[in-house]
Amino acid sequence: MTVTVIATSVFLLLQAGTGLIDGIVLNSIANKPISGAQVTAIRMATPPPQAAGAQVPTAIVGGVASGVIPVAEGGRVTAVRPNGFPVQPVQIPSARTDGNGRFSFRNLEPGTYFLRASAEGYAQQEYNIRPGAASGVSTQVTLSAGQAVKDVVFRLVPGGTLSGRVTGSSGEPLVNIEVSLLRSIYDPDGRKAFQQSGMATTNDRGEYRLFWITPGRYYLSAASSNRPIPGVPFNPAAISNRYPRTFYPAMTDIGTATPVDVQPEIELSGLDFRLTEQPTYSVRGRVIDPNSGQPPRNASVSITPRDSVINTGFFSSGSAYNPADGTFEFRDVARGSYLIRAHLYFNGRLEPGQPPPAPPTATVPVDVAGDVDGVVLTFVPPTSIFGRVRIEGEPLPQGFLPTVNLRPAVLGGFGGPGPRPSQTNPDGTFNIDGVV
Repeated sequence: MTVTVIATSVFLLLQAGTGLIDGIVLNSIANKPISGAQVTAIRMATPPPQAAGAQVPTAIVGGVASGVIPVAEGGRVTAVRPNGFPVQPVQIPSARTDGNGRFSFRNLEPGTYFLRASAEGYAQQEYNIRPGAASGVSTQVTLSAGQAVKDVVFRLVPGGTLSGRVTGSSGEPLVNIEVSLLRSIYDPDGRKAFQQSGMATTNDRGEYRLFWITPGRYYLSAASSNRPIPGVPFNPAAISNRYPRTFYPAMTDIGTATPVDVQPEIELSGLDFRLTEQPTYSVRGRVIDPNSGQPPRNASVSITPRDSVINTGFFSSGSAYNPADGTFEFRDVARGSYLIRAHLYFNGRLEPGQPPPAPPTATVPVDVAGDVDGVVLTFVPPTSIFGRVRIEGEPLPQGFLPTVNLRPAVLGGFGGPGPRPSQTNPDGTFNIDGVV
């Protein structure tokens, strides 16, 4: 008896301080439980305290599709736009709902959790206590030591389906064409942009099918894919950009495209594209390291559309660069305006807990209307920006230390990371390092 009591006491001591999250997954239309749904949980570990004026790492990870992170609001935490604070995700083993749609996470450490539920035939959903909240915006659950949260409810919406066929100018089926599902969003600066919400490639009959889509308004686009065909040996030389991105039904500008409204449990078929080949060109140049005058051995070169509200154009990196002589070449580049960027990989040693420094970057704008030769990318050392934050000319209130972010003035910034945000000092001064 004594041994049993001691063992039980040790078990209870080991369990002390752990919490649990219980909940249910329902069909939002029938209001009936969904069995076999998968619920995932990610704990956002508490970041180490940041000194005033410190450069804040920008890694935004975890269970929020739209790239948002938590800001405390009372006992719960609701998702907001990225502010640059570091988050360190810890994946928790997923749970499956039982026959009554119930799920449970037990022995959870204190912290803030993202929850997400998915089931076959339903649109994936982040946990949100607000009915009708936008997809990708989450309410997060904050557990204190030993706390039990038992009121988590997911109401999954049956997904919709879009399907169609992509053909060439003569009606022939086009294989491995990438069909993208796009949704209108606004970036943190209030600029309208388009986020890819799904993607499918056409089969040997030119057919595509997008399914389990969250109901809402979308745009469709079709274009050549630079991904290999599944089951076919990869041949980089076979990658083509012959077909320009076309927005449904047959537009080159998304501003004139026809939106598609996805409804629950409804399949919209016959969303067909007919693509016409376009002339493509080559862009060639070289990369120079000004410190040595030699081509860098560890560079990555990419080309992306300039001033675009969506990353819709041809993108290539890595294999386009020849480190032996510093040259690069992009083939099958369509007519248009682009940014060519080169980044140097970081090869140094990091101090524990420190993020890597901003990589040296070289950027050149290029207008393509034919073959382009002689592009030169020269790395320049990053600089720093110093400033002071005031509110209507007055110093900052005591204890208020906002974070200052720097973003490019144009939207052609898909090719690489920007400088890390900086937290202000108590007197409002700040400095942002790694600006290129």
